[in-house]
Amino acid sequence: MIRLSIALLGIVVAFSEVIGRQADTDSFAFSPSASGTRLTEVLLTDGVPPSYDVTALVAELELPADERCWKGWLTYGAARSGSIAVWIVGQPENRRCYVDKNRDRIFQLGEVVASTPTDADEWVTDLDAWYFVGASEQPEKQTSKVRFRFDSGSSTCQVATAGTMNGSVKFDGKICAARFEDRNANGLWFDPDDRLFVDLNADGKINSIVERLPCEGMRMIGGRLHAISGDASGRSLALTPVLEKGSIVPKLGLDNSNAKVISIKGALGSDSGINIPVSNIDQAIEVPVGNWFVKDIRIEVSDGENAFLFQFESLGTGDAMIVVEGDQTTDVELLGPLTLTATVNSVSSGRETTILVTPMLTSKSGCYLHGSEIGKEEPTDENRLAALSFFREVQIAVGSSGFS
Repeated sequence: MIRLSIALLGIVVAFSEVIGRQADTDSFAFSPSASGTRLTEVLLTDGVPPSYDVTALVAELELPADERCWKGWLTYGAARSGSIAVWIVGQPENRRCYVDKNRDRIFQLGEVVASTPTDADEWVTDLDAWYFVGASEQPEKQTSKVRFRFDSGSSTCQVATAGTMNGSVKFDGKICAARFEDRNANGLWFDPDDRLFVDLNADGKINSIVERLPCEGMRMIGGRLHAISGDASGRSLALTPVLEKGSIVPKLGLDNSNAKVISIKGALGSDSGINIPVSNIDQAIEVPVGNWFVKDIRIEVSDGENAFLFQFESLGTGDAMIVVEGDQTTDVELLGPLTLTATVNSVSSGRETTILVTPMLTSKSGCYLHGSEIGKEEPTDENRLAALSFFREVQIAVGSSGFS
């Protein structure tokens, strides 16, 4: 059974395969922050993901009830890389932090993180960000340092990426130092919330005010229009003069005649790593010539009774690549017909076998659904895929299996 309000978008049930792009690598590498460096923090999501079995999550820790202090979670890397649970336990004089680094939904004793020398409620640990190339189910991993900081007064936890991606880029015939900052602590280094700094005048110093660049789109640098391209892993960067431009017109078809788009936010990506933001439909967007695809999209729609939020992310381009030539205007359907598939995995332990069914809803444009919400005035409640499990004709379980 599928408990997900997607009739507004339309579904075609079939099986398909998406071929992904190959990622570029460059001279960038992670550099940890020095002790005492001020880091940009974001709030860790409270609780645990709905599909988690909390009892199984902490079973190996054998925690007394009075030591279960606070729990939260984050995603580090691509949206489909799996959630990472965080559990802070113990009294103030002996607080401990567990991080489910391997994303297996079970805390092992070895996943406890030592507090920093200066603060008993602060922990820094190595954490792998997971990235995927196209439709591959095997992630590429990159290790960064992440800091968790607990505030007992507000009972909240802040998370920050404790370091930068440092390297160099060729600009105007010179090799210039550059760095990425993961400002939203999601393990992605080239999204709109992040910061990019380049020593444009190659004087050996980066001016954080005048030498800051956006992590998307095009920008005038030195009196010439340049495309800024990179990748989510922060391992490549290019500043390329724009010689020719074309236009892309984003389109969004809705099956329900009463439905209307309330807001839209996302990005188009090129195979060279350029990101161009999307904030409207039916309005032309200038882009450099090249091959483009729908990278991610966040759509809020209403049918007059309910408001819905859908979040899609690129799964791989395949035959969904959009070719843009000079002075050409191309209409692009952001989603198109949707395809519902599922993977089935089993894990045996003794006489018990656990079967995990993972549904995936993909679009013709090469994206997959990784989040959905519904509400009367605004979308606030999770609206997830739910799976019913049967043994012969007897229902044995019901639960959410997420979106990826």
